[in-house]
Amino acid sequence: MKLLVSDYDGTFNSDLRNLRINIKTIEKFRKKGNKFVINTGRCYESIKKEIDLYKIKYDYLVCNNGLIVFDCNNNVLTSSCLSNNKLNLINSYIDKNNYVKKKSPYDFYSISDKFENVLELCISFKNIKSTKLAHQELSSMHDILCYRYLNKIFISNNITKSDAVSFIQNLEDVSNEDIYTVGDNINDLEMLQDFNGYKMLYSYPCLWFKKIKTTREVHTLVKKINKR
Repeated sequence: MKLLVSDYDGTFNSDLRNLRINIKTIEKFRKKGNKFVINTGRCYESIKKEIDLYKIKYDYLVCNNGLIVFDCNNNVLTSSCLSNNKLNLINSYIDKNNYVKKKSPYDFYSISDKFENVLELCISFKNIKSTKLAHQELSSMHDILCYRYLNKIFISNNITKSDAVSFIQNLEDVSNEDIYTVGDNINDLEMLQDFNGYKMLYSYPCLWFKKIKTTREVHTLVKKINKR
């Protein structure tokens, strides 16, 4: 049994044509007794709309960059929420500054208006300069991940997509040699390095010069896997 783990945006869904080919290829891949995992930075609500629209079949679904794992029936298998202590420290820092526009906590399924079961906290700032400053400050906090994208910062526990793959590996009792991962951006780096990783041909520059193999599309990678 082989386990294939794919990022979604820019990878499994590189464009509509290849998405449709990937869906058919994965259906055949799974019929052979293999397992398929979608591993995305999106929250559950966002990715589920795509899954339902295109009728994508999978064995496991990983959301919020590894912070929560669902089975094929969308039951939560594991999750990693920010503790109240961490949330209080983050909020205390934010409240001392006047350049925050909005705080958006992600719970198990989507953006919430409550600070309960917070998987990930998205903070929007008034400008790039204040975002960079806050990123430097918040990154120094112990045992958290702090990603910056334009004028937003995403904060979570120190969990990556690779940690989610390891969790699934233990459930399925599959060796590292039989786990294949594919992605196109920096949030995929750890899982590409820890397992049989492939970057997309049109990946972000951050993945180049990392000694990671390359594939043109997910369906071409599946063909390679089937030959082994």
